[in-house]
This record gives sequence, structure tokens and C-alpha cells, in this order.
Amino acid sequence: MNQTEIPLGDIVRSSLHISLPWPPSLSAYYRPIGWSKKNAAGKVLFSGAKLVRTRKARIYRDSVICFVRAKMGPVISPFTKPVRLEMEAHEPDRRARDEDNLKKAVYDSLKWAGVLADDKLIRESTFAFAPIIKGGRIDLIITEL
Repeated sequence: MNQTEIPLGDIVRSSLHISLPWPPSLSAYYRPIGWSKKNAAGKVLFSGAKLVRTRKARIYRDSVICFVRAKMGPVISPFTKPVRLEMEAHEPDRRARDEDNLKKAVYDSLKWAGVLADDKLIRESTFAFAPIIKGGRIDLIITEL
């Protein structure tokens, strides 16, 4: 983690460099709860159900929170102004992945960890797949606009 522009007294970040663990697949991130019914073809429809985070998602979110607090300290001052987010994804293996699903899990976790006040603050973003690393890793650079 590198921070720049730190005046005396209060910490003001203009840029943050951080690495996070590889997130679970978005298809394993949410599950529906509520009532359901089947259509004529036998497909389950979740009309009226809501989506909740799965156990894997909650474990990932909690690990990101612990990781961020270990790197930044127990008191985190979140970005509250629009930001640019640069993401480099080191995949754990050669399987095909969708970058939008990967981004959603990371954005949600940054919000829950207190790095971002809201993921709507991400106004600009770049994404790149990087060389494979065992276990996977997400490298981020967050810069205030």
C-alpha cells in the first residue's frame, strides 16, 4: 500500500495502491431467498425473491475487510469524492472469466471494507488481465479525481 499527499494532522489520500485476494465467482456470490415456482418446462422462477450474499461472498468480504485494516490501520477514512480505479487481475488459472462479474465482487468488497463510501464514486475505471499467479490476486490503484 502506498499513500501520497499526506499533510500534517489529517490523512488526505489522493492515491491508494492495494492488492486484494482473488474473489469468488459472481455466480457463487448471490443466492435467491423467498418463495419460488416452476414454469411449464420445470425451470425454477424466483418471482418475489430477493438476493442475498452467499457464505463464500461473506467470507471474501470479511477477508478483504481484515486485509484492508491490517494494511491501513483500524480507522479507515474512505474516499468520498469521485475516483478513478485501475484494476489488474492476476488470474489463479487459465479458465475464461468475465471482467464485469469480477469487478462487481471487488467493488462491493471495497465499499464494505470502508475504502470507498459508495461504489457509485467510481467514475473512471481501467481493467486488465495480468499473468497468472497461484491463488490469484487483484492489484488496485484508486485515485481521487
